[in-house]
Amino acid sequence: MPWGLSTTASSQKELREPKRREWIDRQLIAELRAPLKPGDTELRWTLAGLLLADLAAAGVVMPFSNQEMWVLIGAWVAVTVLSIAAMLRSRRYSPGGLWWFLITLLTFLGWNWIALWSVDLTGLAAPHPRLGWVIGEVVGVLPLVFTITLLTLKLRRLRS
Repeated sequence: MPWGLSTTASSQKELREPKRREWIDRQLIAELRAPLKPGDTELRWTLAGLLLADLAAAGVVMPFSNQEMWVLIGAWVAVTVLSIAAMLRSRRYSPGGLWWFLITLLTFLGWNWIALWSVDLTGLAAPHPRLGWVIGEVVGVLPLVFTITLLTLKLRRLRS
């Protein structure tokens, strides 16, 4: 019965796949919980620089209408450059620190877009249209603030 054989082979393959995925998930969680290296301080300062640059760009663009897209495009370019630079210097960082950095960059980009669009669609700042941009940008940098705080706490544990 060819049908029965292929079903058995595919069911065995399906059984093996979740086990491999579980191992990858456990490995990632273990790396995220692992202690950091002193070189991970660079990652924290890079995230802080991205936070300040994003807020500064939003402040500069705020008086001009229809220029918000340039800040978002600039954020995408900056995140791409920072990701490539971090990967080229990956030997200086712990696996956990590098994972926190890369995950935060991706989360920042997605969260920033979601925050800006949700403020715009809800009409939260309808009386003052530029206020929506400011609220969206401030809420959009929350993933950066979270990871900067987390890396700071983990690096303090490393020193003590």
